[in-house]
Amino acid sequence: MPKLWRIKQADIPLDLAHSFNLSPLILRLLVIRGVDTGEKIQGFLHGSQSDLHQPMLLRDMDKAVARILQARERKERVLLYGDYDVDGVTSVVLLSKLFYELGLPFSYHHPDRVNEGYGFHLSGVEMAKAEGASLVITADCGITNHETVEAARAMGIDVIITDHHKVIGKIPDAVAVINPQREDCPYPYKHLAGVGVVLKLVQAIFQQLTPHPPLDEYLEIAALGTVVDVVPITGENRIITRLGLEVMDSQLNQGIVAIRKLAGLWGKNINCGHIGFQIGPRLNAAGRLSMARLATELLLASDEKKIAEIASLLEAENTRRRSLQEEMTEIAVREIEKHPEIHSGKVLVISGEGWHPGVIGLVASQLQETYYRPAIVIATEEGIGHGSARSIPEFHIFNVLQQLAPMLLKFGGHRQAAGLTIEGGQIGLFRQKINQIADELLAESDLVPKLDIDLAVDLTELNIHDVEQLDLLQPFGYGNPAPVLAAFGCRLKSAPRCFGQGGRHLKFRLSDALGRSFDCLGWNMANRIAECKVHSLDIAFRPYINEWNGQRSIQLEIKDFRPAGKERPLF
Repeated sequence: MPKLWRIKQADIPLDLAHSFNLSPLILRLLVIRGVDTGEKIQGFLHGSQSDLHQPMLLRDMDKAVARILQARERKERVLLYGDYDVDGVTSVVLLSKLFYELGLPFSYHHPDRVNEGYGFHLSGVEMAKAEGASLVITADCGITNHETVEAARAMGIDVIITDHHKVIGKIPDAVAVINPQREDCPYPYKHLAGVGVVLKLVQAIFQQLTPHPPLDEYLEIAALGTVVDVVPITGENRIITRLGLEVMDSQLNQGIVAIRKLAGLWGKNINCGHIGFQIGPRLNAAGRLSMARLATELLLASDEKKIAEIASLLEAENTRRRSLQEEMTEIAVREIEKHPEIHSGKVLVISGEGWHPGVIGLVASQLQETYYRPAIVIATEEGIGHGSARSIPEFHIFNVLQQLAPMLLKFGGHRQAAGLTIEGGQIGLFRQKINQIADELLAESDLVPKLDIDLAVDLTELNIHDVEQLDLLQPFGYGNPAPVLAAFGCRLKSAPRCFGQGGRHLKFRLSDALGRSFDCLGWNMANRIAECKVHSLDIAFRPYINEWNGQRSIQLEIKDFRPAGKERPLF
C-alpha cells in the first residue's frame, strides 16, 4: 500500500548554532523533536540519575513508603502481584530485589493470562491470606479493581497499588494508589511504564535509608520493561532507558545475558531494537503462554544451571508462540478477505473460537500494519470473548471503547492499544457499533499509511561525521524514533537485485552530484524490484556507517522509495 510522506522541516535558532558542538543536521533533528533550547538539549543528551524527578511528587508515595517500612519493622509478609507481561514481570523483579535488600519476607504471583486475564483478581487476595501476608503490592495493574481491594480489606489485608494505566472513574480505596495518570497527581512526567512507577517507589524507599541509592541494577531491569511496554522514550523514560542500557552492556543481570546469547546478541552493544524485537519477545512468551513466573525467576536467578534451564524453556516457548502467531494470522487474514462485512469496515473486528488469547495482541498488530486500520482480535471460549485491540494514531481506541462500555464486560488500555472482554453473542453488534463511530471519526485519508520523515536533505550533505553523531540521539524508540531522511532525484548507479534468504531483500546503488556512491538496502522489499528500474528515485532512508575490511562508508537503509519527480508534501 503506497505511503503518504509527511516531511518536516526545521530552522536552527542562532543561539543554539553557536552554543553546541553539533552538526547542523543533528541540531535540526533535535529542534524537530521539540528539543529547542540549550537546557532541553543538555537534558536530552546528558540526563543523569540526578535529573530524575523526586519520587515523593507522586501522589500517595509517602503513604506507600511509610506502609512498606512499617511492614519491615513488624516483619510482615508481603505478596507482590504483577501483570503477566514484561512490564509486570520487571516490576515484580524490582520489588523482589528491593525486599531482599530490606530483609522483608515476600512471595510473588502473576495471574494466568488464559484462565484469569489481566488485572488484580480475588485469587491473589486469597493467596495472600493463605500465605499469611498482611500486605499486597500490585505492579502494572489494579487501578480498576475496586472489588478486589474491598475484598482484601475485609480479610484484613492492606493493598498498595502501583499502576500506569488510564484511570476510569474513582480511585480504589487502597492504602496507597501510585499512578501518574491520576488527575490529582502532580508528578511532572505522565508517561512512565508500570516498571517506571515501581522504580520511583524503590528510589523513594532508598532515599529514606541511604544518601546514595544503589540504583544501577534496578535501572537495567527498568529499561527492559520500559522499552518492551512501548511507552514514549522521552523525558524521564529516556534517562531510565539510556542509563539502563549502559548497565546492561556491563552484563550485571545473568538472566538477560543468557537471553542475549540465545538471541545472537552476545558481544553487541544493546539498543532498544534488540530489546523490543529479540529480548522482549522471549520474555513475553512466558506470560503469553501462561508461564510468566518463569521470566521473573530468570531475572532473579543467580545459579548458572537454573538460568540456562529457564532460558532454554523460554526459547522453546517463544518458538511455540511464533508458530501460533503465524497460524492465527493466516486464519485471520483468510477470514477478513472472505467476509466483506469485516473487510469493508474501517475497524477490523474478527473473532475465533479456541484462539489462543496469549497471541491475539500480536495478531492484531500484524493486521493493523497490513491493512492500516484499527484491528480487534477476539478469542472466544464458552461464550466469552477476550479481545486485544491495536489502533492507528488517528483513532483513540481507549476513548472509543469508553463509548461502548455498556456492551463490554470490562476493558482498559491506551490510545493505540487496549484489551476487552465481551459476551460472544455481542461481537457482531459490537463490530457494527464501533464501525459506526469510526465512520464519523475517520476520513478515507486517515486510512492511508503515513511515513513521517524528519528532514529532506541532499545526498551531498551527508558525511561520516554527521552520521556518527546520529548516535547521540539514541536510545531510539516510540516517541523518539530513529531519524528518517528523504532525498529527491537520486540517480540509480547499478541495477537493483534481490538478496538474502529466499531473495526477500532489495539492494541497489545510488550516486550523488559529487559522484559518490551509496549502497541502499531495502529489507523485505524484493517484491518492489520493478518499481526501482528507473533512471532516478526519491528515497526515504536511515543512514548508518558500514565497516568492511577496514573501510568505513555510509549506507542507506531504505524505508520507502518512488520514481523521482512526484509531489513532495511538507508536513
